[in-house]
Amino acid sequence: MTVTAGPDNIITIAGQHLTDLFFYLPSAHVPTVVLKAGAVLYATSLFLAMLAFHLTVARYTLTIAREGVLPQWLAITRADEVAATASLLQSVLAFTTRIQFAASPAVSRRTGARLLPTATAPCRVSRVACRVRFSNSETVGDA
Repeated sequence: MTVTAGPDNIITIAGQHLTDLFFYLPSAHVPTVVLKAGAVLYATSLFLAMLAFHLTVARYTLTIAREGVLPQWLAITRADEVAATASLLQSVLAFTTRIQFAASPAVSRRTGARLLPTATAPCRVSRVACRVRFSNSETVGDA
């Protein structure tokens, strides 16, 4: 990536394009259609990675609860053996953590609120996929 920006400019450009650097740098050399397709594929792969991680953690929680290490109510499953309560607990914990992070005054004070879109990017997959724009003055997913 430093070849496109130059070794003297890469830090400045990276600071200006926190959320779309990977798509901003090749924009002068790659057709817009390819960049948009890449952004959509990137967003969907993030969503699928989050889903796979969620299901893995829910399954481990279910197994540990069945062994008696965690509370027994986490071992409740649906009729098709889906870890319903473990999945619900994980979703509640993730949502609570995200809200606490978003409300933290340290985030906006330290980064001028520019880190928040990057840190919560996986939660904004649908917005990113719908608002992909490529030009020198616009960034991916910014409102």
